[in-house]
Amino acid sequence: MILLNEYQTLASGTAVYPGRLSPHGLMYAALKMNGEAGELAEHIYTAEYRGAFTPKEIELIVKEVGDVAWYCAAICDELKCSLFYATGSELNVFNMTARMSMEDLGLRLNAEAGKLAEHVGKAMRDDGYGMPDSYARGVLRQENLPRVTHEDVGSGPKFSNNELTPDRRAKIIAQVKAVMLTLDAIADKLGTNFPHCLELNLKKLADRQARGVLQGSGDNR
Repeated sequence: MILLNEYQTLASGTAVYPGRLSPHGLMYAALKMNGEAGELAEHIYTAEYRGAFTPKEIELIVKEVGDVAWYCAAICDELKCSLFYATGSELNVFNMTARMSMEDLGLRLNAEAGKLAEHVGKAMRDDGYGMPDSYARGVLRQENLPRVTHEDVGSGPKFSNNELTPDRRAKIIAQVKAVMLTLDAIADKLGTNFPHCLELNLKKLADRQARGVLQGSGDNR
């Protein structure tokens, strides 16, 4: 059975995205995690609407569980912490989420993923995280932002506000835990287990990596 830190290490080897290990990387990972959580919830609602979880729908949900977990691992990379540290354990489905229906778990997943993105947004707005030196914290003033010329495109702005405040970092880590616990409960409801979902995710990524399509888009690549 794969352990969380082992999964994070292997997942990191397949991580190719803009701004990795910088404020932009955290922003990207948080946004993408929200997108994957939405896709997972959509599959749950589709199955609930039809009144049955077919093998194909279960397969799709399991895939999305792995995709959401991958972005949780990426967020932990950006925070320079371990996935095990963020969750506080190797996970345990005997928690409040285990007693929830699949539909409620889908709603909870979206809520917890949304809270994480909200904390990242507040870090930008209130703390100046990842913002240009000229940014006035708490108030986005257009006149304070540098003008971008054609010569600047591609080089990107220079950042100095690259550290999260301890409080903001702790809140984001708490949301990673909430998302991971919800994924764990979803996997249990499907009659599988979370480590199996992680292993399938790594297998899919290893195949894409071998074929040189990690940076592509779409589930069928």
